[in-house]
Amino acid sequence: MNKSSVTTYAPARIHFGLFSIAEELGLRFGGAGLMVKNPTTVIKAAACKKLDCTDETGLLRKNVSMWWEKNADLMPGIAGVENLPIRLELQSQPPRHSGFGSGTQIAMAVAATLFKFFELNLPNAQELAKTMRRGKRSAIGTYGFQSGGFLVDQGISTNSTISKLKTQIHFPTDWRIILLIPKREQGMHGPLENKTFDEIVDQVKIRNRERLTQLCFDSIVPAIENARYDQLGEPLYEFNRLSGQYFCEYQFGCYHSEKCAQIVEDIRGLGINTVGQSSWGPCIFAITKDQTTANEIVTKIQSDQSELYSASNIDILITQPDNDGVRFEID
Repeated sequence: MNKSSVTTYAPARIHFGLFSIAEELGLRFGGAGLMVKNPTTVIKAAACKKLDCTDETGLLRKNVSMWWEKNADLMPGIAGVENLPIRLELQSQPPRHSGFGSGTQIAMAVAATLFKFFELNLPNAQELAKTMRRGKRSAIGTYGFQSGGFLVDQGISTNSTISKLKTQIHFPTDWRIILLIPKREQGMHGPLENKTFDEIVDQVKIRNRERLTQLCFDSIVPAIENARYDQLGEPLYEFNRLSGQYFCEYQFGCYHSEKCAQIVEDIRGLGINTVGQSSWGPCIFAITKDQTTANEIVTKIQSDQSELYSASNIDILITQPDNDGVRFEID
């Protein structure tokens, strides 16, 4: 018997950067990132005579159909996906194509909600990702969806379809993450993103994997694991910038746009070195050691008279690390 309602809350993903694009040392991609509490993906499921999805984009229905392709045999009494007795409502989501991995979080959340609502066994993160065709390049949001934290995935080998999880650790809960999201800008996505990755692989000139993995495991991981904030800034900034070099020909240098590059420079000018761009951007993240510092930085930014930081041009929010992953409210 299915539940009367299930509400699913999924964290957002901040991606610090990829280790490589082309194959190096038997691996492609891999990288590091962090799950944060906001902006949250929230999906509510309730009983209905037949499938009803409320979002205008068709994204929910698309993901339900994908889930059904793999799991129809678990619902022997249902004649087709359109007869699933469920109503899905997308109550909130991060800005699309802004660096939050929203596509993965929505897809994983839809699948998890269906398993929970129909009282089916919830698979692990890897199986969910395979069902929903996620984790093609980065698996940070895949593993982070399930259990949160700071994560490192090792990369995809010749015989694998999803990267293995290398490291997953608790992120200091006192630290805060400032998110700065320029409006009316979107990171690369869809067919253009796929084409770009194919082009980069074919003509890659920059190979930073050795230095990036060294920064990650020798500096970034120990700083987070031991809550040494003062040891995180420069290594993370360099890691993010070096990873951004792979895409210099497709964006504004190491960053999405001139605006994003300016924001990074301005944040560093305020004494915060733990700053970078999430994925293709345009979201810029800045990590502070506590809430007070985060408040002070945001106040200084908002008092800036430049047009770049006006409320009409940028969204700014302070969020916390998410060390738990997806959660459910079941009625």
